[in-house]
Amino acid sequence: MELTKHFKDRWRDHFGAEPPSPYRVMRIISQSIWLQKGRLLMEPDGTQYKLLSTYWHPGMGVVIKVDRLSDPPQVVTLITGKSKGKGSKN
Repeated sequence: MELTKHFKDRWRDHFGAEPPSPYRVMRIISQSIWLQKGRLLMEPDGTQYKLLSTYWHPGMGVVIKVDRLSDPPQVVTLITGKSKGKGSKN
């Protein structure tokens, strides 16, 4: 499992520390509540897109999104209460 730059940046923003190892992130995920299974989806016009696996760790107050369909799987993002409005221009 690999950690994307986006995930690492979000981790630093939220926790003010370097992100844990991929092994530790896998442990966090294993202790989380599974919200959504990742899937490869196709629109009627044939356009494909990925739906990421989603996990919630209530003790840490974070949602972690994982692309399990990539080789190797990638931890894509970390969503927190601080994430609200990130990237918006308002």
